[in-house]
Amino acid sequence: MGKKYEIIDSIYGAFPVGVHIYGEYVHFAVEAPGDKGLVLCLYDKSSDDNTPVERLAFPKENRLGDIRYIDVKGIDLDKEEYSFELSDGTFIRDEYAKQVSGWNSWGDVRRLEQRERYGFAGDSFDWEDDLRPQTALNETIIYRLHVRGFTKHASSGVKHKGEFLGIAEKIPYFKELGVTTVELMIPVEFNEVRRMDYNISPFVENDININYWGYGKAYYFAPKAAYSSENPAAEFKMLVKSMHKAGLEVIIELNFDYEAKASYVIDCLRYWAEYYHVDGFKLGGNVPYRAVSEDAALRSLKLFAASWEGCIRRRNLISCNEGYMNDMRRFIKGDENTLTGYLHRMTENPVNGAVVNYFADNNTLTMMDMVSYDVKHNEANGEGNRDGQDYNFSWNCGFEGQTRKKKIIDLRRKLLGNAYIMLFLSQGIPMLRAGDEMGQSKSGNNNAYCQDNKTSWINWKQLSTNKDIYECVKRLIEFRKGHDLFRKKDALREADYNSFGLPEFSIHGVDPWYPQFEHFRRQLGLLYFGEYSAGENVESCYIIANMHWESHDFVIPKVPGVRKWKVIADTSKAFDNIFSEKLFEGQSYHMQPRSMAVLQTVRNTHCEDEEVITDKNAQEKKDDR
Repeated sequence: MGKKYEIIDSIYGAFPVGVHIYGEYVHFAVEAPGDKGLVLCLYDKSSDDNTPVERLAFPKENRLGDIRYIDVKGIDLDKEEYSFELSDGTFIRDEYAKQVSGWNSWGDVRRLEQRERYGFAGDSFDWEDDLRPQTALNETIIYRLHVRGFTKHASSGVKHKGEFLGIAEKIPYFKELGVTTVELMIPVEFNEVRRMDYNISPFVENDININYWGYGKAYYFAPKAAYSSENPAAEFKMLVKSMHKAGLEVIIELNFDYEAKASYVIDCLRYWAEYYHVDGFKLGGNVPYRAVSEDAALRSLKLFAASWEGCIRRRNLISCNEGYMNDMRRFIKGDENTLTGYLHRMTENPVNGAVVNYFADNNTLTMMDMVSYDVKHNEANGEGNRDGQDYNFSWNCGFEGQTRKKKIIDLRRKLLGNAYIMLFLSQGIPMLRAGDEMGQSKSGNNNAYCQDNKTSWINWKQLSTNKDIYECVKRLIEFRKGHDLFRKKDALREADYNSFGLPEFSIHGVDPWYPQFEHFRRQLGLLYFGEYSAGENVESCYIIANMHWESHDFVIPKVPGVRKWKVIADTSKAFDNIFSEKLFEGQSYHMQPRSMAVLQTVRNTHCEDEEVITDKNAQEKKDDR
């Protein structure tokens, strides 16, 4: 052993696991099964030579089960790196590593030939008076994005393209759109460079494939270095701090591989919560869900998973799966026997827990593609179009892919308008996949896991070319926020439990109080009675859905004290004119095929100089009262 380093008696023993800096010495604790000796290897950070400058053997007595530990004094944290190996030279991976050296450049193929070395990530950071926004579940609106793809495109207009700080530069955009919570796809250190065992596509070069999404084995304690300029830990903390100052939450997605142990997962979640101040997690893979749900340190965070079955339900346990997407896509395209699914998804709001609603995720067709393609088109992935799910519940509206036919474009816009109304006026937590608010298409690819290119990157020019879509989404988010009828804290009740004169929520067919659920029906009306609103806006709202390819006249239910209704939105209109704010005169509302309308009551108005829609919605005239 060189004179520079000194092994000292360990104060902390086997715990905490990982590498921790205590003043002048560094505490190492790592899992290493078997009887072979364990060695700490130290390297010169400035050298690519994988020959250690020092090899320090762990004392044999420093062991608890399979956890080995050693405390070393004299390490230069800024100039040195480390790794572990057994006495026979076998590499031992540090699952608790907070920084992987040499992974700063995205897609560097040299990683395939190199043994990992780890850096010393300091925990010092001035959080100032950082506080989590702790947005209530019924107020939450999620925006899900890929860290690199969100700002990598040249049109993003940010300095830090494809990085954590690039997201921070888009905070004004999040605020303008109206979302409250940003969810980051896998932000931890994963190796995106993979060598394929087969190559059947000209799109894949030299058998190298890019794991763009990041699913698979990872270093779950380390922020991804390629998503930063210099210091991934500090830059991720700066992102969270900036978001919190703007009142925005940060959720991170962690998908644990099959080797992850329960204690490891819990340690990881606690670490990100304590050291990075994240507001919650979207969990997948090998997760001990019950242990996570019962962990006292995580109860104030939002926890998302496909299912929490078998767990004691708490309000912070949120279900996020494809149920909503599949039922609503089927309803929009006009499938048979979909009314009950539509009704369930519009009103689902569990007393214990919550649900996330979405129409598109990273592993599905985008919202634009769900109305533009009948089948997936994943040929560019190099797997013969065999990858990705086959059932997309999509409809191309009469032509596969992009088209200039106005009739088809208008129909697609109409179906998108229907989807946005459903998404933002459903009771659960709405989640918008980044790009869907500006009509992003991936050319029918529903599994773009290896597409690190313009297929996956957000093209910000679409905010101009598809401004009507963006404005529609923004307007509906604003409308949701202004009407707590669509974001109740508790489940809606089909009862007048306060004796206001009407039930809090009621279901109607083309005739009031007579819903029809035969398998061939595709139309329904939902009345939200404003007297049960807890906010300032006590106007009642009526949502009419007609997914039939024929028109229908809906007789409007009578609401006590209401003289007239106002049409908030009607997707049968030109897409840039969906929101009319025009008064409605008459007893019935004419619903065009495959369209939705949102009506709101208007109390005590003289309607002077207001535009009025007749009961057949066919012409407009001035009210001369």
